[in-house]
Amino acid sequence: MTAASDAPQTPPSVLPSAVGVVLALAGIYGFGMLVRTVVVPFEAQLLGSYLVVWVPLIAVVVWAVATRRTPARSLGLRFTWLDLLWGAGIGLLLRAVATLIEIGVYGQPAVHLQLGDTGADLWWLFGVVLAPVVIGPIIEEVYFRGYVQHSVIRASTPVVGIVVTALVFALLHLAEVTSPGTALVVGLATFVFGLAVGTLAHTTGRIGGAIIAHIVYNGSLIATQLL
Repeated sequence: MTAASDAPQTPPSVLPSAVGVVLALAGIYGFGMLVRTVVVPFEAQLLGSYLVVWVPLIAVVVWAVATRRTPARSLGLRFTWLDLLWGAGIGLLLRAVATLIEIGVYGQPAVHLQLGDTGADLWWLFGVVLAPVVIGPIIEEVYFRGYVQHSVIRASTPVVGIVVTALVFALLHLAEVTSPGTALVVGLATFVFGLAVGTLAHTTGRIGGAIIAHIVYNGSLIATQLL
């Protein structure tokens, strides 16, 4: 038996994990080019900017579970009251860390929300509250901490799985960044966030705490901007 045949085989779910991110990145860049060259109604721009990311991520997870390449139980879709406490605390702590990163790079906390861009209607509610605070965190945590991290850990080690997933998570959030300073802030903040919630998910065996932390992390920012 040769050395090559003795090598451990990479689980088949690792490649689709990468495919989902690549498709999401392609969607972000492709949709960005579209709205810069064609007049697209604001509502379509808002909805499309989220769907180009969400659809590939959801599709890959559904495919992996439906084909039994990834057991649904391995996604960690479980929740306890302890997850609520840990998630809320970690989410607030990570928001404070992100603010410190912003102050270190910009000299002050960044302004993330332009309320005049939407107006107080249903689209405003979707774009400012539902998408970034509720829907987005659930989809992203199911994909990254539930699916990708589990797949990479199966192919390597827990440390590698957590770090690689955090790096890919940060990469996705850098897709629309346009300046070096913003890239540093977004990249570092999302990487630290990924490390923290990835460790939480792996330690508990559930992604409930990671979802809560993500909701609190985004929601606390929105609440601060609104106030």
